[in-house]
Amino acid sequence: MKGLLRKIGIPMLLLAIGTTATAQDQLLLLTQSDLGYESQTWFCSGSDSGLQQDKIKANWDEDRYITSAAYTSHGWFVTMAKNTGFTGQTYHYAADWPSDWIYRKRSEGYYLTTIASNRTHWFIVLSKGTGYTGQYTLSHDNWSDSKAEIRKKWNEGFHITQATYTGTRWFIVMSKNSNYDRQGYLWATSEESLREKIKAKWDKGYNLTLLEFGDGEYFAVYSTLKSNNNVAQSYRTASSSPSDFISKQWDDGKDIAYVGGGYETSSPSANLAANNTPSNTGNTGNPRSWRQQLANGGYCDYTLNDDGSYSTLTVIPCTWCHGTKTCSICHGVGGVMGYGGIWYPCSACGGSKSCRNCNGQGFTTMAGTVRNGVSIGYDSNGQVHMGAAAGNSGSNREDKTSTPSDNRSKDHIDIIQYSHSYTGKDDYIYCPICDEVGPRHIHIKK
Repeated sequence: MKGLLRKIGIPMLLLAIGTTATAQDQLLLLTQSDLGYESQTWFCSGSDSGLQQDKIKANWDEDRYITSAAYTSHGWFVTMAKNTGFTGQTYHYAADWPSDWIYRKRSEGYYLTTIASNRTHWFIVLSKGTGYTGQYTLSHDNWSDSKAEIRKKWNEGFHITQATYTGTRWFIVMSKNSNYDRQGYLWATSEESLREKIKAKWDKGYNLTLLEFGDGEYFAVYSTLKSNNNVAQSYRTASSSPSDFISKQWDDGKDIAYVGGGYETSSPSANLAANNTPSNTGNTGNPRSWRQQLANGGYCDYTLNDDGSYSTLTVIPCTWCHGTKTCSICHGVGGVMGYGGIWYPCSACGGSKSCRNCNGQGFTTMAGTVRNGVSIGYDSNGQVHMGAAAGNSGSNREDKTSTPSDNRSKDHIDIIQYSHSYTGKDDYIYCPICDEVGPRHIHIKK
């Protein structure tokens, strides 16, 4: 199938008849102008082959960074480029989901920029220099739970920046300060339906920012950008060789912006082990327990007790040392040399050089209990903390307080009315009428 082309001001659509999707036959390519990339390259490993880590290293040595990757009908498909804005990069390629590794890297200023799965291995890329100020991951057995959580995070200023289908569930990454403005997503069960829906969004001024496939459906995210929204885009869904399409896009001034893959149906026999799948249900093996990832890079493990209360264990980056483990007062020196050559130990760390707040761990923990919406807990220093409990959005149970439609202000949204008018406020919320996130507005009868 030929690529679909959109140019702002002169919408164009190149149509062709595609083939029916079958298992492991997906290679989805999204290209875009004005990305600013230089010297972009791509490579694929071939079906059933391992990730070409030697090529990643060779391109790193030439100052290119990974910009996108997926497992496709051509095996692992990776794009790399110069002038991406990234200042550092690392990746994980293994069967396990590396929670501890991600936590450490997040404390060092890295954020998830690529996630992909081939049912036996994860390929997870974290980068520095993203501009993100927060990040959140979510995954549920059923999409209705993910949908409610996405809407909640939209209202908190997060936008979808990555997604992948693991063979059994969708895994979503949402980031804060992503340069996205308004955002929504759509599903399509055929190439024809996808083509029509994307064209409709292009005609409304949206850009396609993510394209994946899983369990028989295409999943596309569309957004407007805070800056440089006047871009040209193309996309391609086909299993044939991508070389000609990519070369033509490069000639037209468009770089590869996103690579997607996916599977027609789930296959339990080929899935990653359950305890290796990222999920808000956690890795405890206990159906009464789950994990909620926190925007600050930490997480909270919940366990439902027989009496209806929740036991919690919260782990967050240390607010004093921000994960460095060293004393923030003496900056790890241990003290100061005073008059007459007398050494004065640091009054904060006592000369140990370690952060006293986290005892040199780089993170702090708090164990507690949530009952009737009130939480009480003890941190690692024995201090007592009390307050209103946060919504347990990591649970697979329905949490009505997480749905924006139940939290809406009548001053901003009225679902009885039809057209909308912007209020002029700068913040963005999820609108149940528009079914997307956007500037605050009111709906008015025509």
